[in-house]
Amino acid sequence: MEKQELHVEDITSLKIEKIDAHTYRVSGGYIQNLQRGIVFPDTASNGYFQYRLEKDGIMDQIRQAGAVEGDTICMGNLEFELVD
Repeated sequence: MEKQELHVEDITSLKIEKIDAHTYRVSGGYIQNLQRGIVFPDTASNGYFQYRLEKDGIMDQIRQAGAVEGDTICMGNLEFELVD
């Protein structure tokens, strides 16, 4: 019997990189998985994205990495300014 490999998608990894003095890049399976279901122009969908970032502690981790109000946060093709 031939053994088949099961593809297991990464949905939990998270990487936060400081790009310059005021820019951070957030990447990994968690972000890709979350963004996949979001329609950013839709207010409710965008609100859910923001809610999940806060609820799952991602925004806290970004702040712990050194980001402060006014810094730019890049996630995939999304960029936003950190507001506290």
